[in-house]
Amino acid sequence: MRTQVPSPLGSPTEAAERLSVHIQHTPMAIIELDLNSHVTELNPAAEELFGFTRAEIIGRFCEGLIVPEDDQDSVERIKQKTITTCAAQRQINRNRTKDGRIIWCEWYKTPLVGRDGQVFGIACMALDITEQRASEARLRAAEARYRSIFENALWGIFQTSPDGRYLDANPALAQIYGYASTADLLGELTDISRQLYVDPSRRMEFLHHMREEGTVKSFESQVYRRDGSKIWISESCRLVRGTDGKEYFEGTVEDITRRKQVEIALLEEKERAEAASRSKSEFLANMSHELRTPLNAIIGFSEILSAEMFGPIGHPKYREYATDILGSGSHLLTLINDILDMAKIEAGRFNVTLQPVALGDVVQSCMRMVRPRADGAMLKLSDTIDPDLPAVMADARALKQVLLNLLSNAVKFTPASGSVTISATPADNGIELIVTDTGIGMNPADIPHAMEPFRQIEGSLQRRYEGTGLGLALVRSLSHLQGLEFSLDSMPAKGTRARIWFPPSRMLDPAD
Repeated sequence: MRTQVPSPLGSPTEAAERLSVHIQHTPMAIIELDLNSHVTELNPAAEELFGFTRAEIIGRFCEGLIVPEDDQDSVERIKQKTITTCAAQRQINRNRTKDGRIIWCEWYKTPLVGRDGQVFGIACMALDITEQRASEARLRAAEARYRSIFENALWGIFQTSPDGRYLDANPALAQIYGYASTADLLGELTDISRQLYVDPSRRMEFLHHMREEGTVKSFESQVYRRDGSKIWISESCRLVRGTDGKEYFEGTVEDITRRKQVEIALLEEKERAEAASRSKSEFLANMSHELRTPLNAIIGFSEILSAEMFGPIGHPKYREYATDILGSGSHLLTLINDILDMAKIEAGRFNVTLQPVALGDVVQSCMRMVRPRADGAMLKLSDTIDPDLPAVMADARALKQVLLNLLSNAVKFTPASGSVTISATPADNGIELIVTDTGIGMNPADIPHAMEPFRQIEGSLQRRYEGTGLGLALVRSLSHLQGLEFSLDSMPAKGTRARIWFPPSRMLDPAD
């Protein structure tokens, strides 16, 4: 006789009771229905999910209670399929809670089969996937937005493999490279280094940056279009590692052909202008001897004639003409010297030699040279020089030319009965040399133009004053060459104040 061993799980009744306990405590909502979709049982999780108590829902028609009208047909079809196939079914549909909210649930519906093998009801288990559906909707919307940006961007967007194959591209990139569609680009452009870059070494440099830094920005290259024509592009790219661990590049391409053409044209024009300027400056600098030699002869001979060094000329008119020739020749030599000096400065061939210079002596020498002109114009010319000024490091000839230009300008642009004053005093830990006049002055906005070579404030048809327009330009250039600072202040009808500042580095200790 066989001895029956008790089941470790207990009797079927005990197992059913345990199962009932599990159903009551599971977090998944469970609702049992009869074949007419009336609720026969539900667990606390279902009460919490839909908001109905057992007393409110037991015996009621489930679909009419928690399923919106436009979803009831699909729910009924799944129920019938569950009954007829006697197999579990899965369905996602909308549901309505007691307070009227619409939620999304994922349902697993299992037939309840009696001991006679007949289906007597359906067990429905529901998972609330409302937030999941919302997240999926947001993701789809974001993907749609990014796809729209990708498809409609003005710049080319791409994904490529490190070995030089296009994985994806947008229509803008296809258009930049001259392909009819993205599919054509992906199908035909299979070796970036060989097919795209005019200079294949640019691809190697691109890859080097990607390996070393993981990114490139504004990487400019010349590339071929589909028809063989050449364009310039600017690429920005980064290294990306996919979820599968594979690396690829993604980035943007901008067609900069027009900009590069403008840049190249401007560069060529700049080089031509610089070459022309160098040629002009070299020509003028080399003309120094040829221009000065005959002028010095003219000035010398006219000076002899004017002074009647070898006896009387005869008619007084001849002496007058000789004097005019002397004045015109001297004036012309001054203009030529200014032009040649500016040409030398622009050509980088004007050398200054710094040496100790007594500032007071230079000022007095310039005053003596300008005084006859000032007296002839009936101007008061005066100076204020601090007797204790230390010597300065400067180029004596260049410094004298600076002062002569400033004093000559002041005399030229100051009406009769006006005054021109030059002063030299300690200031700002350096020495300040100032030339002040009571002349016609100028608009402050015109000062930058006045300091440009060959620029004059008055138009050529209205000029009342002779000159090449080089005076202030020479003063500024010669000052900078000696390490001095030059500034100008002026107002119309109020006069002009020119300032030369010697920094401490240009001052000599009295003990030296």
